[in-house]
Amino acid sequence: MISSTYSGEGKTTISLNTALAFSKIGKVLLIETDIRRPSVLSKTSQADEAPNAGFSDIIQGGDIKMSECIMRLPGSEIEVMTSGTRRSDLTDLTTTKKLKKFFDALKSNYDYVIIDTPPIQPVSDTLFISQATDHNLLVVRSKVTKIVGIKSVLRKLENVDVKVEGFIFNDLDTSKASYYGYYQYGGYYNKYKSYS
Repeated sequence: MISSTYSGEGKTTISLNTALAFSKIGKVLLIETDIRRPSVLSKTSQADEAPNAGFSDIIQGGDIKMSECIMRLPGSEIEVMTSGTRRSDLTDLTTTKKLKKFFDALKSNYDYVIIDTPPIQPVSDTLFISQATDHNLLVVRSKVTKIVGIKSVLRKLENVDVKVEGFIFNDLDTSKASYYGYYQYGGYYNKYKSYS
């Protein structure tokens, strides 16, 4: 799972780039789970090519087939499952147990399943999804993401017994003048790990 504190921190772009990188060494499925504000295909200029069904449709059950929900991203080896047509809370569509079973079933067909989620602060869907995933990463954008926001998100995840296994630093200026900010984030992460 790849998520962020708020929108605008580069979560979807990083999810796409991660999927592209992993597609060099294995079969990859990128799942878009932001059912309120889908953006994966708009970032690739393929919005008009979206399947009629997607993640929110198939997890609700019914007669939807997996093949109806997945498309190949042109010019790549990535398969994408878009968010689908449902626009309600995930908790209205499925349970954590069923969601985990769904993700586990995908492992038989894919080497890597990357889940692009909504940002954690505005909605509860990501807290729900995180309880069904194997690994959880948080995107932190330089000069955008606030430490107070990170702390709040980590507390929310801890409250549902979910641990963040790493941060992805986005848009980081690695010139000498910017290293102080980098170590601030790094120091907080190390402190967080030591108490986990």
